[in-house]
Amino acid sequence: MDEANSPNDNINSNRRPRAQSFNHTVVSPTNRSDRSGSIKSSLRSPNSSPYAKLSSSKNLMNSTLPAFLQGKTAPRMDLSATLTSVSLLRCMSTEPADITHIRKNPGFQVVAANSLKDTNSVCSSPAKLSEIENLIPATLINLNIPQSSSSINQQPAAQKRRIISPEDHKRPENVSSKEYILASQPGSFLNVKKIQISNEELVAIKSKQPIPNKIIDACMTIFKHHNHYKLKTNQIREKVLISNTEFSNRIFSKTHNRMYHAKNNPFNYDILLFPIPADNNWTLLSLNLKEFRVEYFDPLQCYKRSSEIQALVYRFLKHELKHHQNKNIEDSAWRDLIYTNSNENIRLLEKDSSIYVLMKAYNISLGIKETFSHFNVSDHRRFLYDLLLEYGKL
Repeated sequence: MDEANSPNDNINSNRRPRAQSFNHTVVSPTNRSDRSGSIKSSLRSPNSSPYAKLSSSKNLMNSTLPAFLQGKTAPRMDLSATLTSVSLLRCMSTEPADITHIRKNPGFQVVAANSLKDTNSVCSSPAKLSEIENLIPATLINLNIPQSSSSINQQPAAQKRRIISPEDHKRPENVSSKEYILASQPGSFLNVKKIQISNEELVAIKSKQPIPNKIIDACMTIFKHHNHYKLKTNQIREKVLISNTEFSNRIFSKTHNRMYHAKNNPFNYDILLFPIPADNNWTLLSLNLKEFRVEYFDPLQCYKRSSEIQALVYRFLKHELKHHQNKNIEDSAWRDLIYTNSNENIRLLEKDSSIYVLMKAYNISLGIKETFSHFNVSDHRRFLYDLLLEYGKL
């Protein structure tokens, strides 16, 4: 480590200086305004008092920094006073020799990093200071300077589970490796909970093909986990239950006269979602249990089964109330059920209707109230494809 070459350097090299010497540095926020002229003039003379005090600060940094780097115990430093010393150093940065000294002295690179924002008004050479700033990161990586409690509290908490959205979607890092394994190894499956997805089934969501039911079920499973996580972190308030395609087909089908009951009590949730097939078209039923309201989404805007779905959802509620709560629907608020058809101006092909249903379920699960003003099918297909790869396991 280089020695500070000030003519007023009278520090004994055999004795380690105490931290209290930092308390005598100058240029404080209170005296900078009224003594700015005298300070600037004194800085130009090497024999001036501020320069001598700065050189003693340099020696203390040189004796203290190696102990930090080696993990040894070092004298306690008054870091706030050290920053004011660096303020002086930045004032003298008009000379190239000063920058050379900083390049050789990593200790001053560290404290300069903490004073960059506070001392810009003192600096008279931004071009040379940019060279100083470029030296800082490498030193900061090697030093573990403890932070104050206030700065720790200001740092945002790390999210354990990343929830991506179509608007700012960037492909996750682990997607490409899974994609390669599925494509190159026959017999490989992507597992989302208990759902096994082959590469051929997965590719259907990325291409312009109708997607199989298990892809819809796998996506809905991920949406449920997203909803559970956001509830746990108090980001949303609606607890959502999503039916799989098999149960929805049994409930909203003419051919199934037998009434099937949900395993979980649906009245413990706020919103129920049912993906419902309508011929070759997929639709979505949203049942809001807090507002006693049903909203039916048909991306083809034909609503052929609208009246039929209305009767079937009433039958479902009637049986569930009797089964789980032993109540008659005629004696409950559900007798005045509000039923509406979605008025979103979206018109898609039949093969793309399932993509719309999935994205609408995604928005409802995450508490997103926005309607689709336009619907880019290719972007949403890619988003769902990457979502399955990210959360699925091989």
